[in-house]
Amino acid sequence: MLRSEKRVPIVLLVVLFLYTYPYFLPAVDEFLMPINLYVRPVIWLFIVFYIRTFGKVTFKAKQRYFSNIVLWVFVCGFVYLIMIFVAGVIDGFGNNPYDNSFVGIIKNIMIYGSVIYFKEVVRHYLINSVSKQRVVIFAVFIVVTFSLIDLNLMYLMNLSIAEDIISFTTSEIAVVVAQNIFLTNISYLSGYVPCIIFTALQILPFWLLDIVPSLTWLSSSVVGLIIPIVGLTIINDFYKKLSKQIKKVRYKKGTLYGWIATGFASVIIVWFIVGIFPIAPTIILTGSMEPIIYAGDICLIRKIDTDDVVIGDIIQYWTGDYFIIHRIIDSYEEEGTIYFITKGDNNESKDSKPVMSEQIKGVHIYTFSKVGKPALLLKTKKGDVNQEIMGLQTEGEE
Repeated sequence: MLRSEKRVPIVLLVVLFLYTYPYFLPAVDEFLMPINLYVRPVIWLFIVFYIRTFGKVTFKAKQRYFSNIVLWVFVCGFVYLIMIFVAGVIDGFGNNPYDNSFVGIIKNIMIYGSVIYFKEVVRHYLINSVSKQRVVIFAVFIVVTFSLIDLNLMYLMNLSIAEDIISFTTSEIAVVVAQNIFLTNISYLSGYVPCIIFTALQILPFWLLDIVPSLTWLSSSVVGLIIPIVGLTIINDFYKKLSKQIKKVRYKKGTLYGWIATGFASVIIVWFIVGIFPIAPTIILTGSMEPIIYAGDICLIRKIDTDDVVIGDIIQYWTGDYFIIHRIIDSYEEEGTIYFITKGDNNESKDSKPVMSEQIKGVHIYTFSKVGKPALLLKTKKGDVNQEIMGLQTEGEE
């Protein structure tokens, strides 16, 4: 084992401690709170000084291919930006949470920008300090460590509702892991410069603009997963062609169209799952509609004009906290507003509150038996009789 290789786990533990100590040492975190904003950049700087004692490290790609890789990574980052703002047109825009005054921009660049720079330098030294025989296992440790420090672990630990767990897993955990896989591979291939460029392209608009895209977890997950996965695959394929000294690097039309079709199909599938289209699937977590619908079934819900809803229909409606699928057993009108009385076929009593028209999201049209059984593993609270529809709906539908 290389001498520098033995130091990699030590650095990873220090980095992990830097971001997790508030959970285990709250008193220390409270003490450092006034200067906490400046503590991490300083510690990252010391880590950079330490890893430079590893000696000179070189990335995998030959120097003459470096500019090609930088260009490809820049394109990935630019496409990411375009997709984010296109999604913003669909989902909407909101106020920038960052201070984008002149002083605020300088502060962001100096503090957060320095952390980004130091982090990618450390990643570069770590992944390129290990032997080729162990690079995969160390890459896994690096990806896991850097993903953990990028996540809001306290928020994750406080989650209990299945819908929140699924949306956080898709929009946060999966995206963070995918991006760290991308950055770790790029760092191994061509060092920290392209990684900094990719990360900067993602964050700079949010430091500079007053209004920024306010995306649903769906859009965030689609963009955040497609770009790293497809981008890394294409970059690696291009590099293999370059390293084999093929005179002209060009994708065959079939390959290019295949990637386009894959990306498009991925977006369509996810949009279908969360209800962008008139028909959407929904996982059932309880048995209040037995014997028509059982826990673990997947129902197809069709959006419907509430004027077409009739007594006897099985509807999906939003309570304000979660979705429910129950049958309409009666209706009445009061002060010009129509109210629907609902009840689960397997429940002894009707639902506690009547349902208004604007709460209705759709009507049940078909059931796929037992297909959603794995989703039952996400159920974290006992007694949630009415929490039937979780995880396949977007927050934008609430």
